[in-house]
Amino acid sequence: MGEIKVELDIQISESSDFLPGSLRDFIVFSDGSMVVSDWGSNSIEQFDSMGNHVATVAERGRGPGELSNFFLLFDGGNDTLIVRHRGMNQQIDLFTRNSENNIFTHSSSMVIEEFSDRHVTLLEKRSASEYYALAPHVTRSFHEASMEYPNYAYSPVVIADEFERVLQDSLHLLKIPNPVAKFDQGSMFVIGMPPYQSHDRFLLLNNGSYMIAWPDSSAIHVYDKTDKLEDVINLHIKPRQVKEIEIEYYLRDIPVEYQNDLSERIPKYKPPFLNFWVSNNHILLYTDRSDKGTEMVLLNMKGDPIGKFYLSENDELKQFTGNYLYTIQRSPTGHTIQKYSLGIL
Repeated sequence: MGEIKVELDIQISESSDFLPGSLRDFIVFSDGSMVVSDWGSNSIEQFDSMGNHVATVAERGRGPGELSNFFLLFDGGNDTLIVRHRGMNQQIDLFTRNSENNIFTHSSSMVIEEFSDRHVTLLEKRSASEYYALAPHVTRSFHEASMEYPNYAYSPVVIADEFERVLQDSLHLLKIPNPVAKFDQGSMFVIGMPPYQSHDRFLLLNNGSYMIAWPDSSAIHVYDKTDKLEDVINLHIKPRQVKEIEIEYYLRDIPVEYQNDLSERIPKYKPPFLNFWVSNNHILLYTDRSDKGTEMVLLNMKGDPIGKFYLSENDELKQFTGNYLYTIQRSPTGHTIQKYSLGIL
């Protein structure tokens, strides 16, 4: 398999208008403009397609359109941002793009007053008023759930509205790994996530169909708009045994007293892939991580390999659009937004 050339196209770092803190949720729109949430400054920042800072969309506060200490940012589709506040402030804010200056501004809010037994997380926009979402039940504590399912949880894919009300339940069931945690006298301490855990993934396509990647079956399933199976892309990846040197690499930053708890969860063989992304013409697999960096394998839409490349282990891939990759790079010197171009036709 040949090596694909990767070049840095745009880097968004500290400037007179933007001082990045702890960057988290990231969205690229069809015109190339970008929005990112910053948990360090409790703000949402907007950039144009060239990476120039355009506006601070929202800042810390307790009023409508202001940000709590814990918030999540989603793409609401049709030039809409959805901000979900967690913790004490159970609220959803909507931001829409101003037609005159293209800057997102607060348009409406909804306070969630009733407790729900579902933990709804929006995934992708399905229609004008519907979203695909994960919605596991949360009536039991994490401790109780982990006793029944110690290694993996199973989360249903549902259809929900923008205010997290479930409209249609359990289209699919996704397998999601649990972190390793210690429980002592009613308290919980999360040690971390062991490497090479199988994790089912969901992605919406531009034509309204969607893909679900099932690592356990080495396949990606394609479903149409009516949620019927349309195609199966089988991935022919040879079994790869986890080596002792790879375990040592993953455990290098874990305190010695907890390393055994994590290593007990590491499987003998690696899953065929750990995550995936889709552009108009390509499928991108995250297959491994080593001292070379994060190994990425590019496929055509039939699942045939085209080539591979490596990203820095500090790069978290956020979006794959056309021949471009958008990452948040979390290095010891600070966080930046990176846009890379792939050398493919």
